Amino acid sequence: MQGKRGLSAVVTTLVIILLVLVAIGIVWAVVSNILESGSDQIGIGQFTLDLEIKSVGVQEDNITVDVVIERNKGNTEVIGMNFIFSNGTDTEIIREDTVLEKFEKKSFKFVLTKFSATDLKSVSVAPIYESASGKESVGNVADSFEVTESMRSAISGDVILEPQSNFEKMGYAGAGKVEYGPFSSGVPKLPEFKRAIVDPLDVLPGDNQTFTVHVYSPSGVINVTTTTELDNSTLNLDLQEIGEEGGNQIFSATWIVNDVHTTTYRTHITATDAEGNSNSITLTWTDSCQSQLTQGTTETLTSSCSTGGGSVIAGLDGGSLTVNGGVTLTIDSTATWGFNDGQSITVNGQITVNGQIKKGYLFYVDGDLDGYTDGSTLVYDANSAKAGHRRASDGGILGSSDCQDTGGGSSLVYRNVGSLGLDVDHDRYTTGTSTTRCVGATSSYWYRDTTGVYKYITTTDDLGTNTDCLDSSSAVNPGITAWYTTSGPNGWDYNCASGEEQRWTDASSACGGTIWQTESGCNGDADQGMGACNCVGTNEGWVGSAAACGATASYVATNSCPDFGPGCPGSRTQECH
Repeated sequence: MQGKRGLSAVVTTLVIILLVLVAIGIVWAVVSNILESGSDQIGIGQFTLDLEIKSVGVQEDNITVDVVIERNKGNTEVIGMNFIFSNGTDTEIIREDTVLEKFEKKSFKFVLTKFSATDLKSVSVAPIYESASGKESVGNVADSFEVTESMRSAISGDVILEPQSNFEKMGYAGAGKVEYGPFSSGVPKLPEFKRAIVDPLDVLPGDNQTFTVHVYSPSGVINVTTTTELDNSTLNLDLQEIGEEGGNQIFSATWIVNDVHTTTYRTHITATDAEGNSNSITLTWTDSCQSQLTQGTTETLTSSCSTGGGSVIAGLDGGSLTVNGGVTLTIDSTATWGFNDGQSITVNGQITVNGQIKKGYLFYVDGDLDGYTDGSTLVYDANSAKAGHRRASDGGILGSSDCQDTGGGSSLVYRNVGSLGLDVDHDRYTTGTSTTRCVGATSSYWYRDTTGVYKYITTTDDLGTNTDCLDSSSAVNPGITAWYTTSGPNGWDYNCASGEEQRWTDASSACGGTIWQTESGCNGDADQGMGACNCVGTNEGWVGSAAACGATASYVATNSCPDFGPGCPGSRTQECH
């Protein structure tokens, strides 16, 4: 019995050991699973990924969308990204298996199959990564791009949309007529500015810009002036009083924009009242984007700018555009930005779309088809050719300064030239006041007019401004020095001296003005038997009154005849001019 009890104890011990091992195995399996799961969670917890949607592009087919993504931080490897497109009702998720390095920017192209890109309301991106166990997981949405109503209305052709700027989110948009004010708080300084208006805010060279202020002083405002530092000059304007509203005087002035490029300008406005008080405000305005661009070339915007408000057509024809980093291109409300098929817009900065971007072509008007355009007002068309217009990329085949594009003979003229006078007869003496005229080609000194006649000359080449008394004949002008025995196209006035000028006007002093004298009046040579002698004077002249222009009469020339005898005096035909 005792041997059996010993064996039973051994078996019991073995069973206990076996049970312990089984329990340990079970516990280890559970713990192992927990640890493995925990390691995945730890890996996920350590990963913080910053993906940013830089821009969304919609192509002309309205189903292809380009998305530019930039990875900013986070060290965990990403094996891909899910792009989520939504129109507010339907969602389309497209996976992109790619690796983005830290601070890398990459562009992706997607074709939507569930809805049109014109209905696109948002684009989101979420990272896909792999845990330490090899398990694939999708992270939370890292960034979303909301497409606003104004952005959607702009989608026509290839369009690149940018997030709203802070200014736009605050409601500041547009660059047309902009009103400023109020300008003071507490006790106002006199004169008190109530309102100020810049119209338009964004301008191009050649535009009219108007500054208007509403200002008050109990003693009355007597003077309002502005000072603006332009690129190379200072603009000083005296505002004129144009009315009154609510007890405030209204002053205004308009100027033609020049000497500017794309930058911000500050206009200092100073008002003075009848008691000598003065007060100033400063308004800011900018030159339009268009002044940064040359049509027909690849261009880069280096300064933030706007298209300008109203139904403005802007853009780049015949070239691709790059918007530099830190630069914002604002397409103002109701404005259109046009660009060509096959050209691109690269955005390293930002485009704010309040108007629309359209794929098409830009033109300048060339109504007379002379190859010259006005080079300033752009016209958009979906077609690459437009009647009565030239592509903006041509700049006008010959030039972009056409000053007369319609009417008879307009194709013969294309440029404004200053200080021109009329010289039809090409004698380089003009009639009329020198002024700026729309003319065409030149021939020697002369510019062509709308009739095809070369008849204008500059003051530099003009020998006598506004002095030609007969511009139909080059034989008549103030430079004539020749003498004539016959009348000309202006009578006897050849040199524009306000009447005829006689060449010989003196009467002869010889023999007291008479030619034939008795012997006693001569030199005593009566022995010649002539009964008279020829007295020779020392002064030539007419015998009697001067002959009329073209008339022939007796004339004594000094030492023109012998001391005595017949044959004196001679005769002469009067010359004039």
